[in-house]
Parts: sequence; C-alpha cells; structure tokens
Amino acid sequence: MNTFPSIPKWASNKNYLWHSNPESRPICRTLFDKCVIRPKVNIAYEILKGERKGDKDAASKTVDLYNNDAAKMAAGRITQQLLNDYLVDHKADTLDDCVDAGKELFAEYKPRTWDEGKDQNQLEICVGSFFDVFKNALQALEEAQNKLRINKLSGEEDYMFQVPGLKLEYSGKPDFNGQIELKTTWATYSKLMASGRRSASIPTQPQWSHLCQVAGYWARNRKPQALVYVNEKNFRVFTEENCEKLSEESLQNIWNFIVNKCRIRENLLQSSNSIQDLLGLIEPDFSHMWAWDLHPDVLKEAKQQWGFV
Repeated sequence: MNTFPSIPKWASNKNYLWHSNPESRPICRTLFDKCVIRPKVNIAYEILKGERKGDKDAASKTVDLYNNDAAKMAAGRITQQLLNDYLVDHKADTLDDCVDAGKELFAEYKPRTWDEGKDQNQLEICVGSFFDVFKNALQALEEAQNKLRINKLSGEEDYMFQVPGLKLEYSGKPDFNGQIELKTTWATYSKLMASGRRSASIPTQPQWSHLCQVAGYWARNRKPQALVYVNEKNFRVFTEENCEKLSEESLQNIWNFIVNKCRIRENLLQSSNSIQDLLGLIEPDFSHMWAWDLHPDVLKEAKQQWGFV
C-alpha cells in the first residue's frame, strides 16, 4: 500500500490518498476501487517489477483479473495519444500517419474474454470508425483552441493541488492546456440492431459529470474551459459563449458542490477504523448502468464486501 507523509493515517490506511471528480461514478464503486482493488494491483505490479518477492505468475493473473479496460476506453486513449503526437509533439506528419499508428495501437489491445465476444465486436466498430472520429476531433480542437484564444496546444497533464478546507489533495488530468476536455463517443455494438451497432449521439448540453471534471481544472487555473464532444459524424464544442453552465459563476458553484462532497468523504474516512467499517457506511448500488461492468469474479468479490453474497 502506498503511503505519503502528508496524507493522514485515517486516509492512507484505507488507500484513499487523494480526491478526484466525485461525480465520475458512484461512491461505492470508487471506494471498492481505491480501497480494495488498488492495494492488490499495486502489490502485484511491485512483484512483476522485482521490487517485492512473490509469485510473478499469480501477480500477472491479479493484474489481468482487475484490469477493467474496454474497447471504447482504449479507443478514447488511442485518439488522445495520436492527437498529442500530431498536434503537440509533432511526431506524426500527416493524417495518414496517425491512422496507420492507430491501427498498430488497436492491434495491441486485448479484448475482454468473459463477455461473450461483446468487447471484440465493439473493438471492430471502434477500429472501423477511428478515421472519421479522429478527423472530426482535429476540427473540433481547432475550433475550441480558437474560441479560447489558445496560441499553442499542450497535451495531457497530471496535477494535484491543495484545496482550502480539505485534508487531502485534489487530482485531475486535463486533455489540452488545462482548458480543453475531449470526449469521444463511439457507436455501440448491439445484437438488436440489424447493422449490429447503435449510433452514438452527441449531447445537446454537457453531461453533469463532465462539468464537474472541468470545474476541477478551472478551480486550479481559473481559465475558461471547453468541453468537446466528437463522434464519427460530427462534433460539438461547448464554451461559456454557448453554454451558461461553463460560465465562471456556474463553475464556481459546481466546484463548491465538489468540495462539499469531498469533505463528506473525508468525514466518512475519519469516522471509520478500517476499510470494512468504511464500506459499511455506504449503501452500494449494483444496479448502476455501467459502474459495475466488471469481470464476474470481481463483481462477486464486491458483493461479498457488502455481504450480498
């Protein structure tokens, strides 16, 4: 388990080391990930790196078991990486270079083996629409860059900062310049559709969890924010010019909401003596649409943590 001197014991002993967007997923899923899964995965990686003694085969199986990657997530990462290569680092000279590199990266992705082939089918859909999504992303980022009057794009950045009133730091990872957040939406595999896929739509207003995400960026740098949504057919760029929810006043209100939720989480951490005590204070929602899309054995483990198995 990773610990740092600046992190209070009531947080480090549960492996809850920092805050991040509390609206990205239900708190029950966040606590299961941070407090239960991550310590096991961290130990497994230490064994694989030779930093700790242990069975490397078993460690590898642990990493694979808890790896919750999916084709859509991989497609989003690949798009982000190649946009960085093309626009920021200039490692790719042409759009065709990016497409070729994308094919290589998609070929490295290993689809899930426990979902009856759904992820494999989803991967094929993402590969087939990658060129159009990437092309639209380029246009969308140019529009966002112009609207925010950004001269030069910079890539993803991990950051941590101290928030008044909170004991733990707040973490974020903006996509571009700490001001532009890109969201790629991909057609979804569906056996119910004659085409085998359901088209992805672009929202007419930013999603709440995404507003909370960029509010964290704004709280750190106090710069205007843009939310960019892209699919294979179109794109939409939201800024304070066309979306009141991205105004400074609105972002401040959202940030106040986030800080309050983080403060409540700190209260929960301080009032519990162990991970099991902490989980016992939270009612899990296993009916959530996507939060518990996990390997069956991991889902069973989660239910056992709350006494539902």
